[in-house]
Amino acid sequence: MNLKEKIPNDYKDIINKITKAASLGGYTVYAVGGFVRDMVMNRIPNDLDIMVEKENGGIEFSKFLSKGLKISEPVIFERFGTAKLSIDGREIEFIMPRKEYYDENSRNPDTEIGSLMQDALRRDFTVNALFLRLNDMELVDLLNKGLKDIENKIIRVTDSSAADIIFSQDPLRILRAVRQSCQLGFKIEEQTYASMKKNAFRIKIVSPERIRDEINKMLECQNVSQTFKMLDELNLLEFIFPTIEKEKFVRYFFEKLPENNKTAVILAFLLGKKSDKILTGLKYPKDFIKTIVSVSEGYEYLKEHNAELTDSQIRKFEKRYRNVLPVIADLCFLSDKKRFDVLFKKINEMSLKNELI
Repeated sequence: MNLKEKIPNDYKDIINKITKAASLGGYTVYAVGGFVRDMVMNRIPNDLDIMVEKENGGIEFSKFLSKGLKISEPVIFERFGTAKLSIDGREIEFIMPRKEYYDENSRNPDTEIGSLMQDALRRDFTVNALFLRLNDMELVDLLNKGLKDIENKIIRVTDSSAADIIFSQDPLRILRAVRQSCQLGFKIEEQTYASMKKNAFRIKIVSPERIRDEINKMLECQNVSQTFKMLDELNLLEFIFPTIEKEKFVRYFFEKLPENNKTAVILAFLLGKKSDKILTGLKYPKDFIKTIVSVSEGYEYLKEHNAELTDSQIRKFEKRYRNVLPVIADLCFLSDKKRFDVLFKKINEMSLKNELI
């Protein structure tokens, strides 16, 4: 498979610079992970990771590259043997092939140099274990499953015999599997799914920030309702959103929500009055939490008054919730458009006539 033509324009110059430096310095370098998967799938890739086939190769090559390009030196992460370098405004991570060793109470491993096969096996899923050798643009599928699983739209752990270990060591992979299934429209392989469910309780060792980031990406997916059903089936909601109103993501569909308000509407709708505590626990920004709480309050007020407000009540309501009114409107239309349509038409008419002041 020729992937050279599939390199996105934003990365062509960057990869050319990396390839030339590798040739000059005698390094063998690979683009790895989701970047390669997305190119194979004709998706627009992001987050370029470069693996350098040498002990501490990522650190060594990034220093060599920064010197050759006359740019700022890389940021080094000695524990993981990695480095980050900003090239043409893009953050590129440089790594070495590695083996990983985990402590039972942490998902952050100790690492050491490994073979290419060991690096492929330490990754989460076969579709993310593809390597593109930039020296000759050769696609490498050491597990002989990645390309097939992309073709068949399947998410499968890199080593089926070690599925429990893979998810127990790093339970964030469980959320990543759900999210990638949602994003890519892939099915999760049966044994992989069973192991995810078995090890769901391990999610407690994952930092709230990492859980929050995965949830945010899930909320951007097309089929959010199905994603929450999967989280529920895996017994993950009791750890992430313990008070969520499950019947809402069973009965309602979020696919037609405006993209700019989608995350706020869904969280306000599903979490309701208890959104403050849950979102604080997941380390959401204070301003965002304030928005969700305000949206929930405004929505509950309208429900309580059955969407029948006097002109005076509308003025007070609009003044109090002015900054989040479009989000409240989207939430109302999601839950019962017919019920709230007349009210928001009236608010809009009063606004046009300057009657809200």
